[in-house]
Amino acid sequence: MYGRQYNHENWSEYQWERQIRADERRISRYFAELPKWMDLPGEEELISEEMSDDRGRVTAPAATTRNFFGSGEEEEFDDEGSDVFDETLLRRSGGEFISAVDALFVEWNILGATVLAGESVNVVRITCAFGKLQARLIELAALDEAAPRMLRVTLVKRAIADLCEVDTLLRHVSETNQKAEKPLRAIIESLMCRRERLIDFMRKLRRS
Repeated sequence: MYGRQYNHENWSEYQWERQIRADERRISRYFAELPKWMDLPGEEELISEEMSDDRGRVTAPAATTRNFFGSGEEEEFDDEGSDVFDETLLRRSGGEFISAVDALFVEWNILGATVLAGESVNVVRITCAFGKLQARLIELAALDEAAPRMLRVTLVKRAIADLCEVDTLLRHVSETNQKAEKPLRAIIESLMCRRERLIDFMRKLRRS
């Protein structure tokens, strides 16, 4: 996790923000490079060499992204051991947001597969944005008690930004598709309620 990986107990939220954004840029670049090398032997070494100008060693996406909340050691991705439905994780601080957003994600997926089936580009874009938000919330809830408080605050800030990105994309589709406008408005209103609760959660963290 970030707390163990960097161990900067006295960092401000702005320092954590810069670190998280830098890590996200490396992850984004990894996925941009992956299609060029994925069918070649030694793809990890090839991508690492291509990205050698980036700070830090580049690893597989599962190991890289799980550094947000894992032990800091490289891990293999396990389809049978998803943290998304870990009841213990859902009971931790911030875990309530995972289940709330997951319910909205399910509603969106149903809508995307039915009413919006003909808008594949928008469906994929919003699905990815929802996935990014959910991943951020999992990172937040998976932090252990020893994690720096400002790291937790920063992850909540990033989750709010991710939620706003989903909101913007949903509003765009609702304005251009009359059939989907009513169900989309319901999802948007629920998202805004979650946003207010995240803001309250962040304020409490800052005061603690």
